[in-house]
Amino acid sequence: MERQGRVLILDDEKIVRLNLVAFFQDEGFAVSAADSAESALVQLGKCKIDFAIVDIRLAGMGGEDFIRNALQDYPKLHCLVYTGAVEYRLPADLLELGVSSEDVFMKPVVDMQRLTRRMVEGGQVY
Repeated sequence: MERQGRVLILDDEKIVRLNLVAFFQDEGFAVSAADSAESALVQLGKCKIDFAIVDIRLAGMGGEDFIRNALQDYPKLHCLVYTGAVEYRLPADLLELGVSSEDVFMKPVVDMQRLTRRMVEGGQVY
């Protein structure tokens, strides 16, 4: 049942990806998933995605480059960073593209509702 919009989960760790998919499906989102930035970009071209939850450290194209490329073609996409890199800071160009520090979440997020709240409060479902 799609009540909240469509979310794309981009994470190369299978267990993390599957857990996020299950959580957001339970929350009423239509969910798709990708294990690489390259395949996630292909998915963006196939169907409307409202939100992307993006791991930063990926093989091949990294999460930051995914966000840059995705927002260039889909400027209404709301991207959340979901990373295990505790020292992570958003680069200036991502801030300029509209990703804010409130969109950065450190793994593991104990209260997953925080992700949902940020998506609903900070994003636009169109």
